Amino acid sequence: TSKIISANLDSLKNTIKSGRGLDLMKVLNEKRAAYVADRKILLDMVNSGKKKEASDFLFGPIRKSQSEYIAACTELIKLQNDNVVEGAKDAEASYNSLSMILWLIAGISLLLAIAVAWLVTRSITKPIGRAVNAADSLAKGDMNVDLETNAKDETGVLLNAMKTMANTIKSLVTELNRVADAGYNGKLDVRGNETQFEGEYKNIVRGFNSTLDAVIGPLNVTAEYVDRISKGDIPPI
Repeated sequence: TSKIISANLDSLKNTIKSGRGLDLMKVLNEKRAAYVADRKILLDMVNSGKKKEASDFLFGPIRKSQSEYIAACTELIKLQNDNVVEGAKDAEASYNSLSMILWLIAGISLLLAIAVAWLVTRSITKPIGRAVNAADSLAKGDMNVDLETNAKDETGVLLNAMKTMANTIKSLVTELNRVADAGYNGKLDVRGNETQFEGEYKNIVRGFNSTLDAVIGPLNVTAEYVDRISKGDIPPI
């Protein structure tokens, strides 16, 4: 039993770090050593048949050393209990602080997620809104649309594609107006330049030119006949 107690005390000493605890541990070891020495004296008396001396020793010196030993144990136990209570308070405070930090981080993360979602949504919906407005304006014949962008993402590609389309339509309208103005000013031989357009836009210019040829060709023949008749040259019918 004495060996077990000694081993347990050694293990306990390894867990004590405070100066107060080490002092109490030192006192405990001293009081235990005194009690163990007195106990040996008592056992020797009992084994020697000195009952009267043993009885007197039991209720005298050994009781004192035993009480001091127990008191030292009690003081160390009280210190350990106080340390446990303080440790629990510190742990609770740390837990509360950590919990608050985690909630704060969660709140900030949520706000950041909302902000990022709003920015991403806005970065998509705003350019698409511009594209829709531009398409509506072009459908109404309004060529003054703003599709400038520096974006390199999908919405930027969409706006640049619509810008190209708008510029092509503007060029087509300008070209057809040029030919119409030339005809209005008597320049009936002016035709639209098909080579600067592609696809259906090219077909529109080609069709416009074909229409002019179909209309102006007979007019040119009529003008020629009138000119010849005015000079006395009657063309064959």
